[in-house]
Amino acid sequence: VIHKYYPMAAYGDFFEKTHAKSSAKEVFSDLANPDMYPTYLHCSYGADKTGTIIYILCALLGVDEDTTYREWEASLFCHSDSFYDEMDDFVVRFKKLPGNTMQEKAENYLLSIGVTQQEIDSIREILLTD
Repeated sequence: VIHKYYPMAAYGDFFEKTHAKSSAKEVFSDLANPDMYPTYLHCSYGADKTGTIIYILCALLGVDEDTTYREWEASLFCHSDSFYDEMDDFVVRFKKLPGNTMQEKAENYLLSIGVTQQEIDSIREILLTD
């Protein structure tokens, strides 16, 4: 078992905070490594940091927008408008990224923070191949 801690932020910080981008890069670089599987991602609460990473990951894998949002929503263990407000702001900002599809937007975001095309291809191969 390998335990890794990523000093992560959530939601809009993925666009603004250098440490959030750096941590996200590290997470996705690790997800590109077949030796890191099986893997379990979790944060203190399970919705904010993890939910944001999983939203990007689902988009990268070509999951449709509604399902991607519902996957994030399923991680909530309580109802709080503040969670929805933060995520809705993230989604608006995510949709403004370059690309015609959610998948292209996720790929362009990851490339912009330093995840390589080879790592992106590896994530897809690991998670989309039988």
